Amino acid sequence: LPGREWDRGFPVMAAFSAIVSSGLAMTFKNLRFGFVEAGAAWIPYVFSQLEQQQRAQQLHERNSTLEIGKDLFRTNRLFVTVDPVDHIEQLLEFGTEDNLIVGTDYCHTDPSANMAALDEVQRWADEGRISDSVARKILETNAKQFYGF
Repeated sequence: LPGREWDRGFPVMAAFSAIVSSGLAMTFKNLRFGFVEAGAAWIPYVFSQLEQQQRAQQLHERNSTLEIGKDLFRTNRLFVTVDPVDHIEQLLEFGTEDNLIVGTDYCHTDPSANMAALDEVQRWADEGRISDSVARKILETNAKQFYGF
């Protein structure tokens, strides 16, 4: 249904928060987590909510099981697909350089099939919004890491 895009983001945010809060990545040290087909614009919001949860734990329990910081994505092996409309510069401020990947439905003929997704990431580099090395990570290196190639 048109106008129902909101429902793809909330479950992803809830899953992301649950994985980080539960320490699941520390229990299963070889498991990688992918958040696909929801863009990455939700990252700043979830990050702020996790920081708030961490502060509350510190205030009330005097210790926090959450470790929120620039290494959150790397240490928890959290990979997120980006959309061309995402504010890539802002997303990189959250330590996501090694964890952003391109995700698109190449084989589908619906609105999510962005045939130019790879070109758009390269355009970010050409425009100076990201470095060539970050573009290579988003286009190649990070996906290989996520999928285990």
